[in-house]
Amino acid sequence: MFLSIGWDSNTTQAEIIAAAPENIHIARWDATASQWADQVGLLDATNNRVSALVGNYGVFTLAIKTDPTVTTIPFPVNDEPDVFPLFVTPNQDGFNDTWNVNPTSDMTVNSILIFDRYGKLLKQLAPNGNGWDGTFNDNPMPTNDYWYTVQYTISGDSNVREYKSHFTLKR
Repeated sequence: MFLSIGWDSNTTQAEIIAAAPENIHIARWDATASQWADQVGLLDATNNRVSALVGNYGVFTLAIKTDPTVTTIPFPVNDEPDVFPLFVTPNQDGFNDTWNVNPTSDMTVNSILIFDRYGKLLKQLAPNGNGWDGTFNDNPMPTNDYWYTVQYTISGDSNVREYKSHFTLKR
C-alpha cells in the first residue's frame, strides 16, 4: 500500500519542521511489539509530504529518525547511480526497454517487487531475470511513476537490507 503524509507548518510540531529532511519518516504503530516501526519514506520538501510503501494497515504518523537501528539501511545511491535506474522506456528501441536492478559486484539481490502508485503489486522480478517490460497481465501500463522494494545483502555482511524508491515509466 502506498501512503503519503503531509504537514502544515502552522499545525505540525516544531521539532518535525526543524528536523533534517532525511530524518523525517513515516512511522507505524506496531501493537505486537508495542513500539513505533519506521516505514522510512521519500521526502517531497516542496509539498511538505513524505511517501512510503507500507506493508500493513494501522496507525501512521510523521516521525523523526533518531535511532539508526530502527530503520532499514539505505543503499548509497549517490555512490552507485546505475544500480537503481530512474526510468524505463519500453519502446523496443534497444535502450532502457526493461527495468531491473544492476547490482554491484559485492551486492546480492534477494528480491525485487514493483508496485503501482496505489501499492498494487505488479511484478516480482527474478534477481538475474530480464527485468520489467512495463506490462501487467500482458497489458501495457501507462506513463507514470512506479515504486519498488529491493532486498539485498552486501558481501561480508549477513544483514538483509531493504531499499525502497521509485522510477518513471515513459511511453
